[in-house]
Amino acid sequence: MRLAVLSLLLLAGQARAEEKTVAKCQVPGEAGKPLDVWVTRTRDSEGGVIIKLIARGVGPKPQALTIYTGGGADDGAGDDEVQKIVAKPFDLVGGKKGVRVDFSFRIPDGKKKDEQTDTTLVGFGGGKTHKLIELRTRHYRDRSKICREGEEVALSVEGEALIAATSQKTEPELGDDDLPIDKTCKAPRGVAKKKYPWKDEKFLDPDAEAEEKAEGGD
Repeated sequence: MRLAVLSLLLLAGQARAEEKTVAKCQVPGEAGKPLDVWVTRTRDSEGGVIIKLIARGVGPKPQALTIYTGGGADDGAGDDEVQKIVAKPFDLVGGKKGVRVDFSFRIPDGKKKDEQTDTTLVGFGGGKTHKLIELRTRHYRDRSKICREGEEVALSVEGEALIAATSQKTEPELGDDDLPIDKTCKAPRGVAKKKYPWKDEKFLDPDAEAEEKAEGGD
């Protein structure tokens, strides 16, 4: 009987925390030695998900940074909504290297095919693993049964700033003549760019800064 109880407790512990490594990469550190970086995904007992980035070589011990937590008892996408998690090196200001983590998921309160990608840029300056900025870089939804629309954001560093270039996209359903059934299923042309200046080892959102200043002045 005691063995059965212990087995049930072990199984319950596994259900609470099913952690697995989902992505790995290497980036050069400040001392010239490569940093080993990996991303883990953990499902909690209520169906929520915890995504963490772990870096070895930044300090004396591996450092963990929570990228996302949500679903289950909390708001946001849970483990069942996760579609893909990708981590790869990203060029930063001054020739430094960071890591870009793309978390793609199905939107919980949306339609079946509504999906989104949130991107977190992570840096390792000053012996500390830290977030540089978090942005939504992809979003798609069905405008109708025959027209899908969305937006994609390309990220790059130019000089002392991060540039986010947003473009609108459509995916029309085609008829027998290989032409869109819905002739209005078109996206506006052009790219909208936004600049996030580099300051104090992170990228700043100018809109958020303006709001904080406005609130402080009230």
